[in-house]
Amino acid sequence: MEFNRKFGPWALITGASSGLGQAFAEKLAQRGINLVLTARSEDKLQKSASELERNYGVNVRAIAIDLSVRDSVDALYVRCADLDIGLVVSNAGATQMRDYMHYGLDEVRRSVQLNVAAHADLARFFGEAMLSRRKGRGGLLFISSIVGLQGAPYLSVYSASKAYLLSFAEALHYESRNKGLHVTAVAPGPIKTPMMQLGPAAKEIIKQSHLSLLEPERVASGALDALERNTSIYIPGPYMRWRFGILRRYFFSRSANVSYWGKTIKRYMKVFVNATIMRAD
Repeated sequence: MEFNRKFGPWALITGASSGLGQAFAEKLAQRGINLVLTARSEDKLQKSASELERNYGVNVRAIAIDLSVRDSVDALYVRCADLDIGLVVSNAGATQMRDYMHYGLDEVRRSVQLNVAAHADLARFFGEAMLSRRKGRGGLLFISSIVGLQGAPYLSVYSASKAYLLSFAEALHYESRNKGLHVTAVAPGPIKTPMMQLGPAAKEIIKQSHLSLLEPERVASGALDALERNTSIYIPGPYMRWRFGILRRYFFSRSANVSYWGKTIKRYMKVFVNATIMRAD
């Protein structure tokens, strides 16, 4: 298969123990790609690894690691040095919904490490290896968000980090355009994952805000297809592409989009039972 020749035989997925990361693991295993799964929870990883090996006959290596710790990607790279990794799905991330001035300084630094520095380190270590060892065969897939298309009040650090990923991926995409390395950033809206702890009231707010909850399996499939086409930025879902790709760009000012997110998130926070940290790793 062309996909496997380009992006196999191994793929690395961060934040792989649940949600979107788990969906990527399932989709890649279905294609016969061997997997390196990383997250903080070793028990969840081992359970997922056993199921994927049993169901799809692929090899799976589970590595429990906290990417919010400095130099964690260095250690991860060493533990993957014996594998021919052709795809990195850089998915791990965390967010908190609150006024920025209520963050602890250590929280901010760990968030920047996880949501920004870890992605850059993964690209540097594994992207360079793809270019030098594989003559450009490979792909880097970064999971950003539609909140990265502008500032999002009460998600200030998170939205800024997702904006970084969009700009970073666009730049890498251009730099790699004649080298064979595919680079894509995915900017989804709300996804039905553990990060979205939704009660009935929260779901109603999302509905009233004209947002739609995306299925993780569909996001993963669309993202892999976009990577194979070497699309620089991919927004999953026809409505989300229309609202946040076309309308946002041509019919709404940047300040209007910031205001939209500020009002939406504040309403959501009022009914969100646990408006603290939400992690996809």
